[in-house]
Amino acid sequence: MKVVVVRYGEIALKSGPVRSKFEKILLSNIRRMIRSFGHAYKKSTRIIVESEFPWKVCKVISKIPGVVSCSPAVRVRSVLPEIVQNATKIAKRTVKKGETFAVRTSREGKHEFTSMDVNRIVGESILRSLPGSKVDLSNPDREIFIDIREDETYIFTEKISGVGGLPVGSEGKAICIFDGSGRDVKAAFLMMKRGCVIQILSEASNVHRAKSLLVHHPHLTVFILPESFTKSIKQTPLRLRTIVKKRALVKIADLLSVRTGSVCLVLPDGLEFVRKFGLEGIRFVDEASSNSLILRPLLGEDLLKAEPKPSSKIFQIQKKRVLELEREILKDLDGIVNSLVRRKL
Repeated sequence: MKVVVVRYGEIALKSGPVRSKFEKILLSNIRRMIRSFGHAYKKSTRIIVESEFPWKVCKVISKIPGVVSCSPAVRVRSVLPEIVQNATKIAKRTVKKGETFAVRTSREGKHEFTSMDVNRIVGESILRSLPGSKVDLSNPDREIFIDIREDETYIFTEKISGVGGLPVGSEGKAICIFDGSGRDVKAAFLMMKRGCVIQILSEASNVHRAKSLLVHHPHLTVFILPESFTKSIKQTPLRLRTIVKKRALVKIADLLSVRTGSVCLVLPDGLEFVRKFGLEGIRFVDEASSNSLILRPLLGEDLLKAEPKPSSKIFQIQKKRVLELEREILKDLDGIVNSLVRRKL
């Protein structure tokens, strides 16, 4: 039977009740993403997907937050002769003449054999079937993986890396502000990897970029700003527009978070924003939120990759003028939030 073996990492480190909860969330997310071409179930510390299209399943599942890796596999009973027969058959299709190989067995449950027994017996069978091949446990050309889980065994040769992290829905809601910077999709994705359910606040012109996140989760909610907001922003002085727009978006998102039960706001600001406006600029933007924590997941990443640059003059924010413009744009803040168009992607 063709299956896909799905592995998770960080979830396994949680306490028993939390791990069980997160496993159920991940299983639910996988089922929703592959419902038209596969059936998923939990087996021990693995999730197994039955499908006639294992490579298609892997392509989808590897992008789901919470998945560390996955493998197209053959499922057999946990009976030693059956394991040996099928592993040898797969090796004959995979190991070429003169190549080295290694058999890697992992096992969970009670059996009449050990993992070392399986490695030895399967290895001997492959050597008999493939004259000229050799075993190399350190640096083999090919690897045959045998994953024994109670009464089921999965045999495979590939491990496809996933995005890792936690399953979407294991943490609270977060409002991601799409400000047109081009980095907002990545910021939203990083929050999805931490288990957050993403809600996006965006101008209509930026909504199309949010669709790229649907490869990680089947549903997204977008709140689209009214055209009047965009026009008001365009009428502000160009040199103040960035900071005015950012504070205005934070104020709108802050009120929206109260109404939607979101726990934080997410901004795509990075090192360039800090270099331009300084830490005082960060604080000035954060002061626009009175209810919600503001996170900037890209800032730490930028700092790790940053190269030394000559210090540049930090833009001096004309706070009084910015606040005047903000008050004019948001004179009917409740009205703006009420006029947001909610769309399910």
